[in-house]
Parts: sequence; C-alpha cells; structure tokens
Amino acid sequence: MSTKRIEFLIVLWIGIIIFVLMGIFPPTATRQGRRYPYAPIVYEKLIIQWILVVVVTGGLLYSIKAGLLDYINAELDSSKKYKQNERE
Repeated sequence: MSTKRIEFLIVLWIGIIIFVLMGIFPPTATRQGRRYPYAPIVYEKLIIQWILVVVVTGGLLYSIKAGLLDYINAELDSSKKYKQNERE
C-alpha cells in the first residue's frame, strides 16, 4: 500500500472512532458546574460536535487526496535545506 493510502485510512478511522465516542459519551446538561449520571443529553451540542468532526475529517481526507500534505512537506523540507545552507 502507498503512503497516501495509509494516511487516508488512518485519518478516516480516527474520524470514525471520534464520531462514535462522541455518541457513546454525549454532552450532558450540568447543574452548578457538576455533572450528574442521569443528566439529559444536550442534542444541540452533540450535533455540532458531529458536524465539526465530519468537516475536519473531510478536510483532512481531501487534503491527503489532493496531495496538499505532500506540498506542505516539500515546502518544509526546502526551507530546512535553505536554513542549513545559510549556516554553512
């Protein structure tokens, strides 16, 4: 498997795991800053969290697919070489 495919799958699975964990441990209402075991679930916050996870994961997957990360890594490598040449 290529490195891009591995990165793609890792990001995808991390996004899925975070999405599921947010569903298992949803945000609950608090009283006076304390959480109670049977507090009601705040569905608005849960939906916002899920949307954010989907958007961030989708953005990362798109950047991997588009090769944006390769471009950033190449730029970082070239700047490191430039700095090394300046020191010499």
